[in-house]
Amino acid sequence: MALIVFWLYTVETVIHHGSTRPSLTSGAPMTLNPYTQQQELLVIRDPMHDNTLGDAHGYHWMDDVHDGDPGSDSTKGCYFADHMYHVSTSDQSSSHTEVYCLNGGTRFSDFTYQVKVSVQQGHLGGIIFRQSPHAHFYAFLVSDKGNFILFSSANTDATVLARSVSSSINRRLGAANLLAVVAHGSKLDLFINQHHVASVTDAAYSTGLIGTIALSDDVSQRTDIAFADASIWIPSR
Repeated sequence: MALIVFWLYTVETVIHHGSTRPSLTSGAPMTLNPYTQQQELLVIRDPMHDNTLGDAHGYHWMDDVHDGDPGSDSTKGCYFADHMYHVSTSDQSSSHTEVYCLNGGTRFSDFTYQVKVSVQQGHLGGIIFRQSPHAHFYAFLVSDKGNFILFSSANTDATVLARSVSSSINRRLGAANLLAVVAHGSKLDLFINQHHVASVTDAAYSTGLIGTIALSDDVSQRTDIAFADASIWIPSR
């Protein structure tokens, strides 16, 4: 991607929770984080079939069918189907389209975020993390062409932090790639299918929400990215 143009189409809603929402760390088990090789708190382990598990534990994936207006094309983009979580772009009049979908109630600083990403249609999909209002976040995406990219977003601007081809990427359409980021302070380590592909130091964002993202650079083609089996580890102290 020689040029990245963003925010021509985004979907972002406010997720409301009751004041008695349980703590994510309450009752979280200590397990071995396979990326840090440390015993850490496993605060999210979600197959992403629906929001039932998250609602019970105080987090919630954006779901336009239930949280938005299912009759409006402009708000469709984040939904559950076929026991997976989908993020989809719609055909737009612009040359680039993008949708990112957040997980409410999940504000992390240091963490490991892992999820399976499958390109169902289109080319680019992945995860976002340390998101704050006005489109400030990091995004880590893979393509079915064997490329990956990490960028930081600041409203309408984007800065590429890492970009390369990786033989670790499963390029078959519909096949899953296991993406993970280990964020510790300003250091960001990226993994694809448990292979370390990049290490970046950037201090732009230190905390925020996690989420998922689909991006299309072809106005004539809809992008549909499916997600499953999200896990979040955080240090125990």
